[in-house]
Amino acid sequence: MATIEWFEGDRDELQELFELADDSPPALAEYRDEGRVLVARDDERVIVGHLQLIGAEIKNVAVREERQGEGFGVLLVDRAIAHAREEGMPELVLSTATADTTLLRFYMRRGFRMQRIVRDVFTPANGYPEIAIDGVPMRDQVWLSLEL
Repeated sequence: MATIEWFEGDRDELQELFELADDSPPALAEYRDEGRVLVARDDERVIVGHLQLIGAEIKNVAVREERQGEGFGVLLVDRAIAHAREEGMPELVLSTATADTTLLRFYMRRGFRMQRIVRDVFTPANGYPEIAIDGVPMRDQVWLSLEL
């Protein structure tokens, strides 16, 4: 059975997970140590995923590639939503690449709705390599929100 709990250790321990969710080392360095982090642990108490919450923003979420599809991401996001409600936040926001339709569907299934698009965020000028997701260049960022 998976457990979701607040992480109190050194964030270096989670660096690989942070890097799974953000391809820009400069961007990651700016925010990695901010906010709070939830971790998902499997039955053996191994950390298999994390979610970083900075205020009312889900900033970085990742599940180890070999453990994706097992429900850890859902558990992490649902716990973050519950925490935001407990804290009395009016909404929760997050952003991702417009090219990543898999992630967009994942968040929309959790109740998030598109809010706005920011063009040319994921570019080499901002520290991101040129990446395509299912043949679509990753350039633009979409913000989603969930009213609580």
